[in-house]
Amino acid sequence: MKTDQLIAQNNQLQQKLSPANKTYYENLLVFMRSHSLLKNDIVLETSLLEILNDLIEAQQHGISAHDYYGQNPREQAQALLNAIPNDLKGFVRLSILLSLELLGILTLNDLITPSAALDWGRLLLQAAILVGFTFLILWLLGNTAFTISAKRRVLTNWLSFIGVIVAIGLTLLLSFVHTPLSVTPANHLVLIITSILLISGILFLFMKRPTLPFFIIDLYVLGQLLLATATRIPALSPLLNAKFDFGIWTWPIVIVLCVIAGGISSWLVWRHSKQV
Repeated sequence: MKTDQLIAQNNQLQQKLSPANKTYYENLLVFMRSHSLLKNDIVLETSLLEILNDLIEAQQHGISAHDYYGQNPREQAQALLNAIPNDLKGFVRLSILLSLELLGILTLNDLITPSAALDWGRLLLQAAILVGFTFLILWLLGNTAFTISAKRRVLTNWLSFIGVIVAIGLTLLLSFVHTPLSVTPANHLVLIITSILLISGILFLFMKRPTLPFFIIDLYVLGQLLLATATRIPALSPLLNAKFDFGIWTWPIVIVLCVIAGGISSWLVWRHSKQV
């Protein structure tokens, strides 16, 4: 079975656990997945599925997860991780794919402005920073698993939030950096490429029907492609490239719109998590 199939089966079987056993297993799952960047995905998900089946069987015999796997689940999870073989090639592949995805999103941001130069040196630096902080935040969130102390959970969540802000801040600051690796693509070439990607993205959205939060990411990318395409269509370009100046209200309006967008996205993710 493929990794996504194992994860889907895992999500379905978790519904058979009692609330207490489900909490125990979710902590185990979060800890192992967040600390498994160097591990083989197939072996990891297979192990998690085997553990889940064992817990379901134990539950049917009246044995709780704590009694079955012991009172120190963190050590148990670490021991299970140590038994899984490392997969350096998989980690490198994941890092490259994540970098390319972030590089694509950052590139689309620049392509929204017609005749804008693409600074590949700056874009690579921004993507590298975002990848590094993504792995760091994932590790921090994984450390909240099995944490009883509310203060430690709050501290870790705040550190993760600060990490997100720092990553975004550094990415924005790098927007003012210029390197010699700068090119200006022809508008007609960008129009052709973004149009093809936009049509492909819409077809992908309807055929694959991605779940949250990937659905929100897909919509964001499609929005970027739509703007990058529309700004290069002569009939729409004057309207989309017009400058709107709201004076001192410019940044408050931007902040309010970002808060609204973030709130809607968070609500959709929360609603989806309750339905799963």
